[in-house]
Amino acid sequence: MADGADAIYSPRGLSTIERIAREGISVQGHTGLFPARATQFGGMRTVGKTAEEALGLLQDFRRLEEAGAYSAEVECVADDALAEIKKHTRLILVTIGAGSSGDIILSYMSDLCGDTEDPPRHAKAFGDVGTIRKQLAAERNKALSRYRNAVMDGSFPDAATSISMSAAELDKLKEGLDKLQPLH
Repeated sequence: MADGADAIYSPRGLSTIERIAREGISVQGHTGLFPARATQFGGMRTVGKTAEEALGLLQDFRRLEEAGAYSAEVECVADDALAEIKKHTRLILVTIGAGSSGDIILSYMSDLCGDTEDPPRHAKAFGDVGTIRKQLAAERNKALSRYRNAVMDGSFPDAATSISMSAAELDKLKEGLDKLQPLH
């Protein structure tokens, strides 16, 4: 906030959301899939595929609203469930892997650009940065190997990449060095 942010995002619990909101800070919560806690809830899966679970999501939204959140990141929620639930919340919904009914559709740059080797099901690549990155790494390795070999065999640096003194100046330098007393 001190650096000029208008709001912050917190995937923490309701008490954290409440504390932040009470300080007058706009806060966005999180619901649906929590990847860091997925094993507690049956693994990496879509949430809200049953009516009971979808109604539970609506309760999550309401609790976030009551805690003072203005928005919620909604992750991996059944798209048709979210379309219906959205009609019953004032929260701004930032969705990822939850269909098209969110107010803001979130995707990761690495997924969008095709830089993720095994992207999640809800991600779509609109480019192929991964292939370019692999080509770049291979070209970098080839260049470094060639550089090492050239240094080791003495072909680099060479006359084309080095600067020399004039012959007269080199002679003067040698003459001056011959006159120096050894340090040791």
